[in-house]
Amino acid sequence: MLDSFLSYFVAVMLSGGFMKAGAGLYTSPQQTQILAPQMIQSVQVLQCGYDELQSYILDQVEQNPVLDLATPKLLSSQNTHAPFMRKGTLSGSGDLRTIEETHCASVSLYDYLHQQVMASFKEPRDQAIATQIVYALEPDGYLRQPADEIMKQCQITSQDFERILSRIQCFEPAGVGARDLAECLKIQLLAKDRLSQPMKVLLDHLPLLAGNHLPKLAKLCGVSPDEIMGMLREIRALVPKPGDCFDAEPSIRVVPDVLISVDDAHNIKVELNAQALPRVLVDRAYASKISVAKLGDDEKQFIVDCLQSAHWLVKSLDQRAQTILKVATYIASYQRAFLIAENGHLRPLTMREVAEALGMHESTISRAVAHKYIMTNRGLFEMKYFFSKAIAGATGEEDLSAKTIQQKIKQLIDGETADSILSDDSIVEKLRAEGIEIARRTIAKYRDLMKIGSSTERRWQRRQKG
Repeated sequence: MLDSFLSYFVAVMLSGGFMKAGAGLYTSPQQTQILAPQMIQSVQVLQCGYDELQSYILDQVEQNPVLDLATPKLLSSQNTHAPFMRKGTLSGSGDLRTIEETHCASVSLYDYLHQQVMASFKEPRDQAIATQIVYALEPDGYLRQPADEIMKQCQITSQDFERILSRIQCFEPAGVGARDLAECLKIQLLAKDRLSQPMKVLLDHLPLLAGNHLPKLAKLCGVSPDEIMGMLREIRALVPKPGDCFDAEPSIRVVPDVLISVDDAHNIKVELNAQALPRVLVDRAYASKISVAKLGDDEKQFIVDCLQSAHWLVKSLDQRAQTILKVATYIASYQRAFLIAENGHLRPLTMREVAEALGMHESTISRAVAHKYIMTNRGLFEMKYFFSKAIAGATGEEDLSAKTIQQKIKQLIDGETADSILSDDSIVEKLRAEGIEIARRTIAKYRDLMKIGSSTERRWQRRQKG
């Protein structure tokens, strides 16, 4: 029904039907006035992301007395046309553009850190773990959640946890990711190359500093009273709560709309996330009770309109869920190689191809994937991530997606050392050796998209760090 409306809507707009009474397609003004708002609501509901949809539903429930909230049943691919379907629990993102760049204009601490996660970690698994840690931080930038809880949530070892946390603690603002004040100050001093041995001892004895036991501190640190005062001035210049300069809360909540899992036999299962499904139903008992009450004509008409609106909203939400599931199921089938193997690559895929395969309008596919997320065994991705243009292989191999090429470029650059910085021409040659024919200007374009500097800039950065 939604696709039919879109085709109808486009045709009417092109013909000027909404402006010309009695012309062509505009044969039933009254019907159009009734159906168009409802159909438009279906289009809007389909395009809504999680937060926007929840807000919309709450508004509708407040305005409509026959609407109520309820917990829906979980829908899975077993309810669709995908018999081919049958491991991951991490949250993260594999998109080369950050989630916040796509959805937010304001920047919170979490937005800012997530951008750095995407730039600093090349492996989707590490990105996912880092994202989990970032969203476990308190608004002031501290990590107070016990490490054991995070390791259990992410199913990782303590070595993985410490490795990734230590990288996060190198992010800006300096001091973020610390587990206590002493560690926060140590991180900031280390970034300034001012973490001397006396300073380490001082930070290990902060209770003495709080008690103003300066002579004892000076003795422990092996410095003079004047030196201990200088160290104190340096500490006072640091930031005790690195997150305070940002918004207190994340500007968006990233909730996966679809869950895709892979078992040991490489069977893929696709299901809608029950936590992300709208919780709304029509309160028929209330509607029946009201219908038998003594009401005036206007009040009766109001109840009739409320029931009609409620039924249409429930139908629109169900249609939204089924459309998202169908699209996600097709994506999972088409991108099977990417999902079942850590080194699997994305295949080129366009929304038009999905629309033709599913018998839908291309604009419906565009709305179905907008602001939606898929949790996979390789991390959390925007649904749009799975769509990419094709780049032909030089050896006649299957075309590769642009995102796959970008990942290969990033992997080559991540493997550089200060003495082996790759020029764009060198990257072209390395990719050609893998059967990928790509122009130098395309390499430069992809570097810019990934916010990676030129070889000259990277060489200078490496030398600065070295």
